[in-house]
Amino acid sequence: TTLPRSLGVKNDGSDWILVQQPVAAIKQLRSQLFSTKNIKVKNDFLLPVSSQTCEIELVFRPTANSTSGIRLAKGKDQYAEIGYDAGKGVLYIDRSKSGDTSFHHSFGKLSRYETSLEIRAGKINLRLFFDKSIVEIFANDGEVVMTTQIFPPEKNNAIALFSNGIDVIFESINFRALKSVW
Repeated sequence: TTLPRSLGVKNDGSDWILVQQPVAAIKQLRSQLFSTKNIKVKNDFLLPVSSQTCEIELVFRPTANSTSGIRLAKGKDQYAEIGYDAGKGVLYIDRSKSGDTSFHHSFGKLSRYETSLEIRAGKINLRLFFDKSIVEIFANDGEVVMTTQIFPPEKNNAIALFSNGIDVIFESINFRALKSVW
């Protein structure tokens, strides 16, 4: 199950690109807002919010050879990671540490997905929706959309920014708790 989406096209200068966005009605599910700006992250930065049903908007500036992004459903040594590898130019989801993966032999093997994504004006823009077992990512205003399923323990609800030891500036973070659609 994915969020209902609206489709459009945008011109990136040389090509027309199909873009997807969640429908505007999703805004009716929003509740509290937490917002912050200009956080420098070198390793792990725990945000002062926690939830397994939320919408998060991130704008960050990947630096050369950095791997950076966000970890959802974070608990002791467990999380689902959405990151950008600047060296490869790819956005990825890694769910290998997200919780129980033993229920099917293929689930653990298919734990990482990636797709090409260009940095636009030095930035990566992510809009994430997390609803207990479903994570959806809309990158660079819907140029790339990724969806995955995870099965974290209920107590794993911390959220953290991360980088691989290289300073990365997260220009803006907007977190909104959501009422679950389930």
